[in-house]
Amino acid sequence: MLGHTPSFLESGKQDEQFYQNLWSTLHEKGNWRGELWNRKKSGEIYAELLSISLIRDAQGRVLHHVGVFTDITNFKNHERELERIAHYDPLTGLPNRVLLADRMQQTLALSSRSQRLLVVGYLDLDGFKQINDSLGHEIGDQVLIEMAQRMKNLLREGDTVARLGGDEFVLLLTGYREAQESLATLQRLLSQLALPVTLNDTPPVTLSASLGITVYPLDPSDPDTLLRHADQAMYSAKQSGKNQIQIYDPEMDALLRQQQEFRKRFQHALENEELFLLYQPKVDLSGGQLLGVEALIRWNHPERGVLSPQEFLPYISQTHLDSQVGEWVIAQAFTQLCQWQAQGREIPISINISPHHLERPNFIHHLTNQVLAHSRIPPHLLNLEILETLSLDNIQEVGEIIHSCRDLGIGVALDDFGTGYSSLAYLRQLPVSELKIDQSFVRDMVSSATDRAIIQSILSLASAFDCQTVAEGIENPSQYRLLLELGCQAGQGYHVAYPMKADELIHWKPSFFSQTDK
Repeated sequence: MLGHTPSFLESGKQDEQFYQNLWSTLHEKGNWRGELWNRKKSGEIYAELLSISLIRDAQGRVLHHVGVFTDITNFKNHERELERIAHYDPLTGLPNRVLLADRMQQTLALSSRSQRLLVVGYLDLDGFKQINDSLGHEIGDQVLIEMAQRMKNLLREGDTVARLGGDEFVLLLTGYREAQESLATLQRLLSQLALPVTLNDTPPVTLSASLGITVYPLDPSDPDTLLRHADQAMYSAKQSGKNQIQIYDPEMDALLRQQQEFRKRFQHALENEELFLLYQPKVDLSGGQLLGVEALIRWNHPERGVLSPQEFLPYISQTHLDSQVGEWVIAQAFTQLCQWQAQGREIPISINISPHHLERPNFIHHLTNQVLAHSRIPPHLLNLEILETLSLDNIQEVGEIIHSCRDLGIGVALDDFGTGYSSLAYLRQLPVSELKIDQSFVRDMVSSATDRAIIQSILSLASAFDCQTVAEGIENPSQYRLLLELGCQAGQGYHVAYPMKADELIHWKPSFFSQTDK
């Protein structure tokens, strides 16, 4: 180092102003202490904690500069790693919730100063759960990494994409004069995410994304509310068919708030025994014998009276309450079977299972626990009814669940059959024991040759696969007689019997024969 000035070891990481401040402090106070990056003789850059003191003579002239330093490179690297862990998602390397909150504060301030728009987007991948469940979490992680990289590549340098967790991401797009300007970029983003993902040793996988956005200051909310509004818009995109962009609508926000209040009220109903079951008989159409009942849920609302399922189930669909109600119905059905068994009666009960409930990972586990807890009840007395359209969307998963139910001794019926356009190939993969003919075909079968032909086709299909058939919605003698002529085995509807309480069912006797003969 002899013959060189200290600038020989400058790292280039500190600017001119830094060194001016250093020398100014040193000469004013006689010492300086701080952190800086320097360069070794080998050219390697390192971090040091440096203390510099001046040595003066009697007249105050500077004789020497004495510096003592400690290499803190490892400490700084560790500090940087902690910073990364605290602010970045470990899987994708994207900003996490903590850093996102800071970025939102910065971009909101920038938007206010520059009078430009900030677009806040909430993005959720469509179909990621199926990929994760079928191909495994390792493949799922690789897909997330690829999706994150595509978003980073497409967005501008000043924009932010953060991962909240799972398959949920937040976008912050700044500097727009008009909200419409951002839509072209966001549409390109969705197009990029919809391209197949090619991974090692795995066939290409394809998924899409649903994106909800809100625009500040057109939506003059705080950061948390902006995220909530974008999330609501994303949910609307999901409900509208997925793979699209939806913009936050205040009217939609008001509706969602009403739904949230309704769900709180329904949770209270579930916890305070305001729900109850009615039972609608299913009978042998040729002989009138009672074959079983379908359990139908009702809500005894303190102010509004008894509510039908159409008045509350749609508002809890796809929520945690959906599966809670399903578990409650299963438990109530077993309780009722026990009561009837104590009275010397064995009456099979059919219960409706929602798609959300059926697809939960612990569905079979909970069902098995109920069967074991009621070991004196023959499992075949419980029958599950699932929507045909559900089975078409998730044929493999639903097939496995049905097999598990059948292994427990529980029967499974396809409800509303004929509305999902099932093929023979699909039905062959689903070991169901019963097909329920949708009431939309029964309603007009007397006057519609098309509906009669559909019912005849369903009856033939059921016979080929050794399934029972049950016609829903029989409301008059003409429908009953025609179903009987077509060879339908069983049915239910207001012409047969209205839904009734369990104690009424014990004393019920079919009277539709006499009504039909008149």
